[in-house]
Amino acid sequence: MDSTKKYVIRRDGEYLVSLPYEDTLCVRWSVYRFDAYKFWRYSTARRVADLFNAGVYVLDTLTGVVS
Repeated sequence: MDSTKKYVIRRDGEYLVSLPYEDTLCVRWSVYRFDAYKFWRYSTARRVADLFNAGVYVLDTLTGVVS
């Protein structure tokens, strides 16, 4: 995968922005794809997505296309 393509997690039209800190249980989601946390490895993104029953998608950071 080239350096402009990253993995993002999407569920119900929203993108995972951040995971909870140890002292909170708040998971943040955003409708904006560029807010999404960008994973380098598919295996890591898949493992996190499984926790939320979500999908893993490829985001081209140059064009903004999610596929």
